[in-house]
Amino acid sequence: MYFDLETKDSPFIFSSARGLGPTPHLHAHLELVYLRDGSSMCHADGKECLARGGDVFVAFPNQIHYYLDIERPQHDIIIFSADFCPDLAKTLRSLIPAVPVIERARVPASFGEQIEKIRAAQADPSPYAQAEVRAYMTLLLCSLLPLLQPEKPRAGYDGNLLKKVVAYCYENYHEDISLEHAESVLGISRFYISRLFREKLHIGFKEYINSLRIQSACEMLKNTEKSITDIAYDAGFGTPRTFNRCFIQAKGVCPREYRAKQSG
Repeated sequence: MYFDLETKDSPFIFSSARGLGPTPHLHAHLELVYLRDGSSMCHADGKECLARGGDVFVAFPNQIHYYLDIERPQHDIIIFSADFCPDLAKTLRSLIPAVPVIERARVPASFGEQIEKIRAAQADPSPYAQAEVRAYMTLLLCSLLPLLQPEKPRAGYDGNLLKKVVAYCYENYHEDISLEHAESVLGISRFYISRLFREKLHIGFKEYINSLRIQSACEMLKNTEKSITDIAYDAGFGTPRTFNRCFIQAKGVCPREYRAKQSG
């Protein structure tokens, strides 16, 4: 499974749009989605929940999450750091939702009004507006947290370690890396790394490295005139033959056919 490791520069982001993203992603912020209409299958750390108009989905820090739209939803999305609501930061960092989707019938009656207050305060240039947003967000979370039933992650699991390992993979996938090398560089047992990938990402370490390489190769095939051989090596594959085999497994066509389809 390929997913994006995202870095958020702002401690608080509020936006509205239609359609949620299907690409699995991971970041250190929380992500709260309010579906105004439509429907989407929401995924968080392997949990799958259907969300419809009026429902609320929440992913906590370092949870891999994504959306498969059924009826393209109009939604509000709030992405914010745990420190943005300091009174709740410990809970937001140390627990994860047992129930990531709150159904419309259980969403507090004041929720819509609170969302609109946050929207208005976020757009307000007043020097006090940011304090208002923090206050409204804290109140909002206090009403939602009991419904999310926060629980401790499974014993031995550390989301920050997962993010650290994933960041290492992103930075080094084009090199000849292995579990043993990751263990030496990160100071994390290769057996624990392997378990993290199997249990949280549902993919092996080597498979994930190859998925990053294939993603990089696709970008080069679409956007450069490099030869297939050069792309194979630049993406991190040891030989063009290995690249070709892995590419066909991932995309169903060879690199040359993929490039032709992209330019056709």
